[in-house]
Amino acid sequence: MPIQLDQFDDDDHPYSVLAQPKRPEYADDKLAREIYVVGAGTANAVAAIKDRLPEVGLQVAGSAAVGFALRAAEAKYPWLSPGLAIGGLALTATAARDLVRLAGEIASTLADTWRSSENLEANRTKFGETGGKFVVDLALTAGAGFAGSALANRSLFSVDSKLSNYVRINTYEPNTYEANIMSAFKAPWSLKAKLHHRQEAEGASFLAARESSVFLTATKVPGKPHNFSANGFFASEDGLIVTNHHVTAGKIEINAIDAKGIVRKAKVVAENSRDDLAVIKVDPPEHGFKPVSFAQEAAQPGDLVIPVSRQFGVKGLTIGPGKIESIEQMPIRLSPLGSGLKVTDPVSFNSRDHSFKFARELEPGATEAFSERFFGNYFSKRGASGSPLLNGKGEVVAVLSGGYDGKNYAIPAKSIAEILTEARKILASK
Repeated sequence: MPIQLDQFDDDDHPYSVLAQPKRPEYADDKLAREIYVVGAGTANAVAAIKDRLPEVGLQVAGSAAVGFALRAAEAKYPWLSPGLAIGGLALTATAARDLVRLAGEIASTLADTWRSSENLEANRTKFGETGGKFVVDLALTAGAGFAGSALANRSLFSVDSKLSNYVRINTYEPNTYEANIMSAFKAPWSLKAKLHHRQEAEGASFLAARESSVFLTATKVPGKPHNFSANGFFASEDGLIVTNHHVTAGKIEINAIDAKGIVRKAKVVAENSRDDLAVIKVDPPEHGFKPVSFAQEAAQPGDLVIPVSRQFGVKGLTIGPGKIESIEQMPIRLSPLGSGLKVTDPVSFNSRDHSFKFARELEPGATEAFSERFFGNYFSKRGASGSPLLNGKGEVVAVLSGGYDGKNYAIPAKSIAEILTEARKILASK
């Protein structure tokens, strides 16, 4: 006997789900209704974009143009630099106008949805035309504003840009705040991405050292992860790198990572424990490396200097401008240690009377020597050792070595010249 469809109740009818619209299971849940109306209404608004492409296109293009213009104007008006401020300015007028106009309708729709499920689909459509459209327009406007800002930043202020006289550099600046109980918890330096003119001291130094700077990693145990990091810089086209003696001392493996991110094994050529200098070497590519330029005149107290270094956890090179405050003859204690020398540095420096203090008295068999250092308020921290210290012309005047309580010190270029001469003699004799 053939099956008659009218023998089935609606709940069992194989075609009933197609013949009748299904009542949402969450229709009796107030919060679920609100979520449905907002979510589905917003989805409707997204789908409706195709029906108003000219309007949306004009809106997006305008926001992108505003974001681009505001970011470009940052070179003259630095207060425009925060990205949120730029994005906010690009969309504030439109967002505020639309929100005020639609607030009543949106509130009425959501209130009706909360009270009853009778108009669920109608409220979904209504919300899509009001609140959903507002959300979509806001997202498009904000996204376009940020995209325009990012495009301007990349095209105008990147290192390789030819369209602007400014370059954006990660810059360490001293924090200024009143001394109080909370000041002990504040870092003395803060890192900011700032614009610098390419022809002025900070920008010129950064660009001069950019391709010559080297990031070093090292380990004391062969085959183990490199858990030491420091800096260095190319002093010759054939791969001579200047860094600190304390960076290379006791290290079994040293890797040198150039500006392109290429990793090369480095070998120690010459070391000077008294002046805390070392020269290492990597095999050069066919075209060689770009070395730094050394200043012809020695730096003096009061001179502006710019350290350029890579900091662990910070993308790209950083600078931390400051001034040389004094030139000191720093005492160094040397004592025999196996076939070499153990170097003991002072533990503190008093800038008022220019005195140094050691942790203990001079040990038997140890001798005391003196090494010239440039003390100043330029930026340096753990991991910056071996970084070049440049003058306003982009010329190396010293190499960073260490510091005491905010007074950092560097080894002058004349000492660098001496160890480079020694390194070339060693290589020539092999």
